[in-house]
Amino acid sequence: MSQFQSYLIIGTSADSIRKKTSDLALQNNIDISKASPDVFFLKPLKNSIAIDQIRELKAHIFQKPLAQKFKFIIIEEADSAKIEAQNSILKILEEPPTHAIIVLESRNKAGLLPTIISRVVTVKVKEDQKPLEKIVSNNNLETSLSKITQTEDPKQFLDTQIIALTEQLITNISANQPKSVYTSGLIEQYKEAKLMINQNVNPTFVLTNLIIFTNLASK
Repeated sequence: MSQFQSYLIIGTSADSIRKKTSDLALQNNIDISKASPDVFFLKPLKNSIAIDQIRELKAHIFQKPLAQKFKFIIIEEADSAKIEAQNSILKILEEPPTHAIIVLESRNKAGLLPTIISRVVTVKVKEDQKPLEKIVSNNNLETSLSKITQTEDPKQFLDTQIIALTEQLITNISANQPKSVYTSGLIEQYKEAKLMINQNVNPTFVLTNLIIFTNLASK
């Protein structure tokens, strides 16, 4: 069994996060791709995790495993949990049953209570990031528009861009490059784009405008 019981897996891609969760489960001889009464997935309802869902989780987690040696609990998009739900999760993390392994999946730990983060082992999924400005410069504008506006998860794409540009900004500042101001401006544009999508503005419209802005700014 793993040395620890509670984990937080951070990454920009839902697929890569789930791959890391699956790997962790396999270390404990659990295959989460197969149906099992001892594998429990908790997903957000209406874009957030509510207190009633955590109550349902508690009713499950404290029962003894039926088919496996351990119960394996996966809380998807954990940062979407409301404060009262997070406080309830915290109580579980403070005294988890010895037969349970708990995994919180999230793309951004900033939305989680610091007390929750202090109770888990954080695992960051390293992913290759490529800023949109480089994508645009390597393709013509029409090709870039066609590829980016068809992305299946606009929020994930924007999160990836923000992380990539932040890393690029740190490099620019360390090298004392004048491009730092330009990169910082792009980061703000991506944050604004994500805010617009969160406010239910059409993602295709938002990404199209973002690509056009990036193309003009790079000239």
